[in-house]
Formats: sequence, C-alpha cells, structure tokens
Amino acid sequence: EVGANDFIEKKESKYLLQQAVDRHLRPTLIFRDMKVLVAVDEASMTRALVMDALGTLGVTVIRCETEECIFDRLLENPDGFDLILIDTEIKDSLCIDLVVKIRREHGQKDVPIIVFNEVGAAGDRIPLYKAGATDYIEKPFLFEDILTRVRQSLELQKLSKQRRSMIKELERSNQALKEFAYVAAHDLR
Repeated sequence: EVGANDFIEKKESKYLLQQAVDRHLRPTLIFRDMKVLVAVDEASMTRALVMDALGTLGVTVIRCETEECIFDRLLENPDGFDLILIDTEIKDSLCIDLVVKIRREHGQKDVPIIVFNEVGAAGDRIPLYKAGATDYIEKPFLFEDILTRVRQSLELQKLSKQRRSMIKELERSNQALKEFAYVAAHDLR
C-alpha cells in the first residue's frame, strides 16, 4: 500500500514532526482494550483516513461494508462496541434507519455513533441526531478532525464504563452493608 499518512510543512517545528512520528510509531495504549465498529465502503477515501486515525489509537477495529454485516457483528459481540463509525454511503442502507436499528433493536443505547456525510448534506444532521447519532462529521475532513472526535468519544465512553462499574460496586457494597446491619440488629435483640 502506497500513500502518505501525514503531511507536515517544512517550515513547521520539530515538535510537530515528532508528534506525527509518535502518532504512527507509539499508538496510545489507553484505548487498547476498546472495540470500534467501522461501517465504511472499502473503496472510499474516508475508510483510509478513519483506519489511519484508529490505528494511531491502538483500538481493535471491526470493519463492515453492509448493513447485514453490521448486525452480524453486533450479534457476535454481546458486550457491544465502544464506538460505531458509519459512512452515509454504506452499501444497501439508509443511514437514519441504520442508526435507529442499532439503538433500538440491538440495544446499543450507550455507544457513541459518529456519522460521516458529504458537504452540503447538512440538512441530514438533525434527523440523524434525532435517530440517535452522537456526532456528525462532514466530508471531506482532516485527519486531525477525525482523530480528535474519535479520541473524545472513546475517552467519554471509557469514563462512562468506569462510572457504571463504580455504581455497580457501590450497589453491591450497599447491599452487603444492609445485610450486615440486619444481622447486627437481629443479634442485638
């Protein structure tokens, strides 16, 4: 595969050059246990940019090109995904219907869904948000734009999972405390 992964102007600082090299040689490890479902046409330029951005983050990527594939992967992964990226040009699909099905029929209520769409289709934003999309990015977009938004979504998802885990732990602790208080009260009588 031939092509450029990054573009840095000669006049830019050594710091920016170092950042670009680090992005490719040292993927972020904080996202290594996270899974991202990418529903983008194989031949699109969007796919290349998205895959490069995800590669710098070190996430596990599951790719799909059709609606059927998306739902198969959702069924195969009962724990769900940490992020779903959808291009409005995915084969055999209406994006709004796809987002609704992911949310309602497959129980993916908490997972962020980012949708990519062509410039000029901005009128599609509101219906997509109402259907359950979390974010919307117009194409063409910059590598840094997709990287930043994906990173933010993954960070928020990680925090949300930690919060849910802490709530469950607190509920278990509270239940144990109630049981102890009941036993202690019974023994004091």
